[in-house]
Amino acid sequence: RVPFMLRLLSLCWFLNGLAAIVILKLPPNLHRTPTYEEFRPRSSQSTPSTSVQSPPMNSNQCLSLLEAFRTPTFYQMTAMVYLSICLPYFVIDVYKTIGENLNYSDDFLTIVGSFALFLNGGCRPFWGMVQDKYGFKMVYRVLLALQVVMSLVYRVLLA
Repeated sequence: RVPFMLRLLSLCWFLNGLAAIVILKLPPNLHRTPTYEEFRPRSSQSTPSTSVQSPPMNSNQCLSLLEAFRTPTFYQMTAMVYLSICLPYFVIDVYKTIGENLNYSDDFLTIVGSFALFLNGGCRPFWGMVQDKYGFKMVYRVLLALQVVMSLVYRVLLA
């Protein structure tokens, strides 16, 4: 016996994902191998660079969905996403219950939840700029470290 609103929300997310899959198109120049001049960074076009760079993307890197399922990278990325969103989604589901157990008013918890959602959407451009500057791995490590610290804080608060 699943509530109607939960079924409706699940249907909306399913249709949203289905629409994204149906309208997904690859750029027309994705299968073209870039030339060395296109691949070389702008700062080093006049002088040779001594830094090590990854090779240009070739057409073999464009995998179909079924081919992607056969790669270990797909499962590594899936595990990364799953494990990094478990704690935030758990907190989203139970923050009101935790707050009520700590004797916070419903009005206060509503304001905190609204503020958290505002920050969730508002900080995405910030994290995107930070990722552009420092790279995916560094930003991901920082976010995971923050999640570990927050999970320890939750344990202390609820003990």
